Amino acid sequence: MAEQGLLEEDCKQVLKKFLNSDNFELSSFKIVNFRNPLQGLIGEHFTLRIGYVFKDENGSQDFFVKTLSTNPFMSKFSKIIQVYEKEAFYFGLLDQFKRHQIDISFAPRGFFFKPYITVIEDLSSEFKGTPKRELFDLDHCLTSLEALAKFHASSIIYERCKSKELSKKYCIIDDYKELLEDKLEHNDNPLASKWLQASIEGLLQLIDLIRENHVSHDAFKEKLGEIQELGNPQGLISGILHSDLWTSNFLHRYKNGKPVESKLLDFQTIKYGFVEQDIAEFLMTNTCRTFRSQNSKLLIEHYYKNLQQCLGLKGLPSTEDFLQSCDNYMLAGKIRAILDHTFTFVADEIYVDVLKSEESFRKFLFDERGKWIIESYNKNEKFKNMLYEDVLELRDMLFS
Repeated sequence: MAEQGLLEEDCKQVLKKFLNSDNFELSSFKIVNFRNPLQGLIGEHFTLRIGYVFKDENGSQDFFVKTLSTNPFMSKFSKIIQVYEKEAFYFGLLDQFKRHQIDISFAPRGFFFKPYITVIEDLSSEFKGTPKRELFDLDHCLTSLEALAKFHASSIIYERCKSKELSKKYCIIDDYKELLEDKLEHNDNPLASKWLQASIEGLLQLIDLIRENHVSHDAFKEKLGEIQELGNPQGLISGILHSDLWTSNFLHRYKNGKPVESKLLDFQTIKYGFVEQDIAEFLMTNTCRTFRSQNSKLLIEHYYKNLQQCLGLKGLPSTEDFLQSCDNYMLAGKIRAILDHTFTFVADEIYVDVLKSEESFRKFLFDERGKWIIESYNKNEKFKNMLYEDVLELRDMLFS
């Protein structure tokens, strides 16, 4: 247990919160390693299995554990962008939300946090994920957007409650500015800047692989640079954003083969901003172009209807204004989606290769991302199809 940094006293704290009582006996605890090296970059995942006696009955409970990556470069990067601090902070906020009777059913329960260790509810017995490189269908989009609406509503309602308590306008970022800023886009640390620059350079190399057609590569890249300098538009509704809404950060409960409820995971890159940004990134990251042409309006309206149910209609923009505001964010959402896809859709054999050494992993993250993106594009059909469509759609959006 020492290698994961969890002690007997820590496990007692987990049980105390899980059972809502300190009248129990801890009988055993152990780590079960279920780590899948192809499922993510930020850290290591484990199961914590605790045996206990409560009210004269024996019990056993599994919990989900996250720890720092064993790769020193990823570990350093995680610390710089404060992923563990952000998640611990957010689960603490959820406790405050709950005390204000705000619906937090969109998230798992959080049980224990200490530096670079997170212990939360294990949902795997009831909720399941979708395959890593499969985009969402309509049903998965609908339930996921319902969870996202609850997530957004929770911080907005909390601000309303605090404003009423304080008899003045309250904004949560005023108290927690450091933890709610975008560490990847607004961090002065050279390592974070190198990660973002490597991502952009990988995108530029992808552009060179696509036939020029009516737009030259140079014009394409010049136009992209102009858009990056302009930044995001102003939105209509602000709150805490998730900002990492790819398919693997949702789990789903099924009935008769269809998702009926979704849970939102991984609050390690939260930030404060306009909710339309999350909506645009969700749609661009998790659905294909043809699907969006047929369903985007329906999905945004479904999200907004659920948000309105959580918040009430008073003071909210009209549905038409909200649809337009979301549309204004689609270009920024497309760029973020492409950067996400260069990670999440990369071929498994390429990913295994870059994990072979600390040096190759460092180059993949910060120096030579384009090299592996091009290799994956040339070798893996699913990666090629996704990124080819991404780049063509981005080109069309920039020059429409």
